[in-house]
Amino acid sequence: MSDIITMQVIQNSLVSIANEMGIAMMRSAYSTIFNEIHDFSCGILAADGSLVGEGLHLIQHMGGLEHSTKGMLDYFRREGLEINEGDIIFHNHPYISGTHVPEINVYAPLFIDGELLFIPAIRAHHQDVGGSMLGSTYMHATEVFQEGLLIPPIKVVDRGVLRKDILNMIVAASRTPKHFRGDLNAQIAGCRVGQQRLLHLVKKYGLRTVRDSIALMFDYGERLLRSAIGSIPEGTYRADAYADDDGVDGKPVRIAVTVSKTPENDLIVDFTGSAPQAKGPINIPWSGLCSAVYAGVFFMTLPDVKSNTGCYRPIRIIAPEGTVVNPRPPAPVIIMNDTFQRIHDAIIRALVPARPEKAYAGSIASTMTDFAGGIHPETGEYYIAPLYYSRLSGWGGHHCKDGKNTTTPPVGGSALRNTPMEVLERRFPLRVVQYSMRPNSGGPGKFRGGVGGTFEVIPLGHDITVTQQFQSVRCPPRGVDGGMAGRPSAAVITSCQNEERRLPPMLSGFTVKSGESYRLMYSGGGGWGDPFLREPQHVLQDVVEGLVGLEEARRDYGVIIDPRRLAVDVAATTAYRADPSNRPEPAPWPVLDV
Repeated sequence: MSDIITMQVIQNSLVSIANEMGIAMMRSAYSTIFNEIHDFSCGILAADGSLVGEGLHLIQHMGGLEHSTKGMLDYFRREGLEINEGDIIFHNHPYISGTHVPEINVYAPLFIDGELLFIPAIRAHHQDVGGSMLGSTYMHATEVFQEGLLIPPIKVVDRGVLRKDILNMIVAASRTPKHFRGDLNAQIAGCRVGQQRLLHLVKKYGLRTVRDSIALMFDYGERLLRSAIGSIPEGTYRADAYADDDGVDGKPVRIAVTVSKTPENDLIVDFTGSAPQAKGPINIPWSGLCSAVYAGVFFMTLPDVKSNTGCYRPIRIIAPEGTVVNPRPPAPVIIMNDTFQRIHDAIIRALVPARPEKAYAGSIASTMTDFAGGIHPETGEYYIAPLYYSRLSGWGGHHCKDGKNTTTPPVGGSALRNTPMEVLERRFPLRVVQYSMRPNSGGPGKFRGGVGGTFEVIPLGHDITVTQQFQSVRCPPRGVDGGMAGRPSAAVITSCQNEERRLPPMLSGFTVKSGESYRLMYSGGGGWGDPFLREPQHVLQDVVEGLVGLEEARRDYGVIIDPRRLAVDVAATTAYRADPSNRPEPAPWPVLDV
């Protein structure tokens, strides 16, 4: 038997176990992408694949572990295969797991008294699993087969015995096999920590109490979300969002969403009207779409919810097959996380009229994932450096405050961390020459969009190959209620002769030569409200802090500042703002001439 207090204790214990799995993974992994950036998520699943506990890791994996686990279980049933005590199972196939190829799911089924009860699982983004391009991130892929080694659900450990031939085959696909093997072993270790802690939990409370608590937890999660949805006025809300391009056609890709609130406090999220599935890898499989919808709905209703199967019951998703949000195989999907961000952005934009106090203006819609690699000039070995600097993004302005400066995107980066400069320079033959805020990048508004940042790196003594996943170049974050768009992102190579070459949003396999610099300039968030209504003293503070220039203060906000005294000229500001001809024209959107 269980009660609400015991249920809460066990629910928090399950979350704690998932978090401890992540600590074990992070501390034993070989690669920067795990021990510094933390690009992985951990969860506890029931025997039927239902999510019972999820760690505080990546929001874009919310619900994804449930779909991938159920896909794995269905595969084993369909193929007539058994899951036994002591098994460890791998898989990464996008049309089973719902994620992209570099993210490998590792499962450690837990049996108690001969019965399968729990499945601790870790999903981790490995820095290279083969494919056409380093980092397994081919921006111009037209089939999923080009994106890396596809692993259907397979036992790598069978009844406690390592199948070394299978592990060797998987590791051989990578450009960095030593790190890949170490990282896979770290995933296994993290899952085994989950097994040990679950055994302790069941021993402490008893199997019946744990089971009853999980059933109660599901019902409680459903009630919580329905109650939160109840604060949304009944009706239908619409919005859209655009990806810069699909990596092949070079044209913006539309994602349309209609959110309907029913009398029963269900939310129907319908993507009818979205673009057909793309030739390039901007597509997102069904499971990834579900994760994006859960993240957007929870953000606008119950942002601190402890995610489990029960929380998903009030959400119904409609997505026509053959569209960018529900593609048919073998459509490529490597850049699905950027589409995830656009889906989240569209849901928030749709619900602005219903819940303005929860919403924010447009934010950068990309995890900004770059990989640089080459032959290390000292060791002679191939290396891959993950240039994850998503925490240089600007959030959109809020209805009552400015957006955050140089931070992670609202969802896509979530728990991702930037690689410390010292770590990047110590582990790889690269030098960081700039890591700073980007002035004038936040969208003007009564509440300004957060400013983005600039990251610049040069290779030392060798040429590097780079693959670049970069959004908000053609379609920068939009403003709300009269606010203006954030300044578009940009990527530039500067030659040894100081000549600059601007790069398109998504590009794979380009070379940065020794002595050249590679500079990434991140978009700021969109503004909220009329910028001419921003408090002049707030504009002055932005100028003092270097976030807005003197000329931009006048042009975008109508605030005249004396440059010698750094003080607002109140009379001149009042007169300037009173003249309608002084109001700036919104920048064209989308920006197509890049």
